[in-house]
Amino acid sequence: MNNLANRDDTNLFFEEHAQDLIKKRFDDAKKTNIDNRFEKTNEASIKIREGKGGQRWRYISRIDALQWLDKHFPLWSWNTDPNSFREYAGYVQCVGTLEVKTEQLVTRSITTYGSVEIRINSTTGQPVMMTYAKNCDTDALKRAVFTLGGFSDIYSDIDDETDFEMPTSNDIMWYFDKVIPLVRNDMDGRKLADKFMKFLAGTITKEIIVEKLGIRG
Repeated sequence: MNNLANRDDTNLFFEEHAQDLIKKRFDDAKKTNIDNRFEKTNEASIKIREGKGGQRWRYISRIDALQWLDKHFPLWSWNTDPNSFREYAGYVQCVGTLEVKTEQLVTRSITTYGSVEIRINSTTGQPVMMTYAKNCDTDALKRAVFTLGGFSDIYSDIDDETDFEMPTSNDIMWYFDKVIPLVRNDMDGRKLADKFMKFLAGTITKEIIVEKLGIRG
């Protein structure tokens, strides 16, 4: 009986320790996400592109995105699906996947699309020769970096988002208790992980999930 009781106490200790460790990892990841999302872009990295109607667009280059990854997620890899490139409605489109390891040794996988408009010569009516595939790949990469929190002040109105909040520890436990059981049969492991990381990053909110799934409590 004593051995059984000791075994139960040991199991309880490790369960509680595991829960504390998971909570700490979530809290650390949450802080990292917030810090990244509100980090101001170096003015020297910001480029200006003239648009139609006198509009001016701010953007960053591919090398800026790569340097951001090197700084914040040194263990990263980027892959563009060569079979995803296509022409559609005047655009070249593609799909790429960014994988990073966080400081908590959690692997995050983000799949995004890239899109670049096909330019037409006004005289000949023919497409202008450009590196469309490379530009499309760069667009997909920058979208993935933005999802991780990079350059939010360039590609969103972050200065107006003073009420932005990340999910709390209670929200995370709610997600595991309420959301995972409802969707686990409809998604594979990678998609489940991707949805959760978007929730953790604040790009999918609790309110959106409640409305879409009709969750109560």
